[in-house]
Amino acid sequence: MKENRIRAVSCCLYALCAVSLLVFLYIDFFTTDLSRAFKIAITLSVFILAYLGSLVRARHSNRQKSLNIMYNTFFFLFTVYIVVVIDFTLIDGTFGRDISVLFTKDLKTRTDYIKTGVNLVPFDTVKLFINGYKNGVLSFADITDNLFGNLFVLAPLSFFVPVFIKRINRFYKYFLLILACVLVIEILQVLFMTGAADIDDVILNISGALIIYGILRIKNVSKFLNKATFGLWEVNNESQSQDKLDP
Repeated sequence: MKENRIRAVSCCLYALCAVSLLVFLYIDFFTTDLSRAFKIAITLSVFILAYLGSLVRARHSNRQKSLNIMYNTFFFLFTVYIVVVIDFTLIDGTFGRDISVLFTKDLKTRTDYIKTGVNLVPFDTVKLFINGYKNGVLSFADITDNLFGNLFVLAPLSFFVPVFIKRINRFYKYFLLILACVLVIEILQVLFMTGAADIDDVILNISGALIIYGILRIKNVSKFLNKATFGLWEVNNESQSQDKLDP
């Protein structure tokens, strides 16, 4: 009886997760009228509900089965995260993207966009946003969307990369991976004409990812992650530590 209740609860949570995911896809494909905050909230609900559904199952399973449940859950969430990042940075209309311009035949428009869509002056865009807020042109929400969004958009990789990409087992490798991801996103935004290649974005993206990477390696934080993932974090980081020791 208890096992049936556990299965029922986890299935309900997974079902709600699936509904949230369908709502996200509906918003993405059929409407741009809703706020960015609502879409972000829907995205977070997918992560929370998927984790809670697996948490219920893992708490009543043996260690190996709990590890498998968590591994599969976080792999699913890693996949969702990648799709969301691609959507938010290259496609999403609520973030001012319009990927349909990719098919424009106006070469001059494309060339002009590439020429004007690059900023190589550090903190120039940050100053622009801060001054815009001081002058009343931009709201606080605009500031948080741009600055904090860029700061933390790649932060989840601090967890996902050590768990799923075991070759990235040193700090400099993680740094190079984040740098490569940021540069690819910035270049694609210019080529697709859905954003600007901005050195400030590069600085904020990398800074946020490295800050969270460091925080997750604080002893007490790492212990909490290990407990929350039923040993998944410890197992993968132990294997990475061994890789560092091997010649």
